[in-house]
Amino acid sequence: MRLLYLLFTLLCFSQFTTDHLQVNASKIIQGNHLKIILEFLPAQNFHLYWWNPGDSGESIKFIVELDEEPLVTYPILLSGPKEIKKEIITNYILEGRFLAVLSFDFKNLPNSGLINLDYLICSDTCIPEQLSIKFNLESLPNYENTEEVNQLDFTSTLPADLSILTLESSLQIRSLESSIKFFPYDLPPSAIYQETPNSVRISSEKPNGLLFVSDTAKFYKIGNFYVYPSVSYQKNNVLSFLYSVLLAILAGVILNFMPCVLPVLALKSLKPTASYIFVAGATLTITVMGILVSGAVEGIKNLGWGFQLQNKIFVFWINFLLFSLTLNFLKVFNIPFFGYAISVNSSSKFFDFFFGIGISLLALPCGAPFLVTLLISSSERSFLQNLLVFIILGLSFSLFFPLTLKFTALKKLTNLIRSNMETSIKILSLPLALTIFWLLWILENQGVSPSLSLVAYLLLGTGVSLLFSRRLIFSALLIFVGGYFASISLKNTESQGISEYGVVWDNYSEDLLKQLRDEGVPYYLDFTAEWCVTCKVNKYLVFSDHELINELKNLKFRFVKADWTNGEQRVTQGLMKRGAKAVPFTVIYIPNKGEVILPTLLTPSIVRKVLSED
Repeated sequence: MRLLYLLFTLLCFSQFTTDHLQVNASKIIQGNHLKIILEFLPAQNFHLYWWNPGDSGESIKFIVELDEEPLVTYPILLSGPKEIKKEIITNYILEGRFLAVLSFDFKNLPNSGLINLDYLICSDTCIPEQLSIKFNLESLPNYENTEEVNQLDFTSTLPADLSILTLESSLQIRSLESSIKFFPYDLPPSAIYQETPNSVRISSEKPNGLLFVSDTAKFYKIGNFYVYPSVSYQKNNVLSFLYSVLLAILAGVILNFMPCVLPVLALKSLKPTASYIFVAGATLTITVMGILVSGAVEGIKNLGWGFQLQNKIFVFWINFLLFSLTLNFLKVFNIPFFGYAISVNSSSKFFDFFFGIGISLLALPCGAPFLVTLLISSSERSFLQNLLVFIILGLSFSLFFPLTLKFTALKKLTNLIRSNMETSIKILSLPLALTIFWLLWILENQGVSPSLSLVAYLLLGTGVSLLFSRRLIFSALLIFVGGYFASISLKNTESQGISEYGVVWDNYSEDLLKQLRDEGVPYYLDFTAEWCVTCKVNKYLVFSDHELINELKNLKFRFVKADWTNGEQRVTQGLMKRGAKAVPFTVIYIPNKGEVILPTLLTPSIVRKVLSED
């Protein structure tokens, strides 16, 4: 029998081996959906680590290279783990035969690919190993046991005899009839306390992991956790890089005209000479943010474009600076060295540098379409290429006005502004005021009271202004009271979702999407954020077309909103699952066709085209 099994394996699988591990690769193809099944066979008495390695070790790392870009990359499905304890060390391991399933959706299926595995294989000691699985899709054998693969997509529906109790800062799971064991995905073994064979306590109110129930001999999914392979696809690197450079130049120029960068237009107009300190501050900020968000730095995960505006504390205080700056321009506040005088003083290097940083942090989340494209394509470029692309983006953004102000017509306009400074500064304060209200609107959608924020701004700004007038006691009192109002305005409050454009939106979750797919219900999935101007334009253009909306309703579409305003982790994971790190990002799901990713900029005709395509 053993001989027959080995013969069957040789015929039906592509084999890849090291001294301690054999991996058999096969495939399941359903339309344009591809599953690559990896069957792991560690040598006797050897094991690998599960996602949570326990007290030691590292889990398997999957890096996939394909000759076609996947539209969607799904979480890895992996066989359930076992627990081993050795003295005071607990580990969650994979031993014997186990499976890993990598899943993708494509517009066109790839012809070939490469899967690199990086792992520790252990017995008494652990040995680091790497395995490269190079495959041609046509010659890769089919995997026949689809039921075994489907079972790895662990259900969240627990058996009826299980009860879950929420205790103080912990969760208790009990079974009336079965012994149970919980395997944490993102908690240390010390957070799991096995009270009895039928009861386990977890030191977390919202744990993520797998629960094994002996009565059914099955694993059940607790919470939400996703593991994705790192995926790249092969392109003409030279042409791709040159295209990225062109996009970086265009994106930098366009950023100067985005609505949330109106303060840039106002303040830069006051300074016709180039400040290389400002250019350095802006370019440095954009480069660092681009490298971080592109994932080029090891260890930086789940960081998306616009992450700074997802932080309500950042939004609150940068808006306070804009508020103080505007009222200082209008001479309501009197804060020395904090107004238009310093902005036109070429010797104010400190101001110029931090002005460049602040403006860049405020401008980038606007998410011009070119920026989103640059970010999505960052995985195709090397670290040095990404570094150069984001430096070019920063230079294009920060040098645009100094270079264009060399034109005669713009010089005359600038001289006119400077010759009538008192009147001009009041006019140029208008875009600053509009930006303040825009940021207050963002804060309101983040659960922060805009009225309390304004009270805090006024008290704090007046207190700082009086500080320079040497009215110290009154100044300290106002700053203290303003700080109190700031703290209470920043406390979490529930923000209510509303119906938009006559459409009721469901709150996003992958469980909801899976349910809709299982039921054959089409859906319109909108990844959006309140600070994303392009998202708002997209929604207005598409949903103001009443005929299109009625058509979607007649087709029984469900509308799902993935709100990324506060940077929710589940929304970040949903974006990453689909190969994105920025909004706007829109997906239409049609049964028997799958999820279709729409362009960054939308029109009703684009949506209609997707609906009409076979």
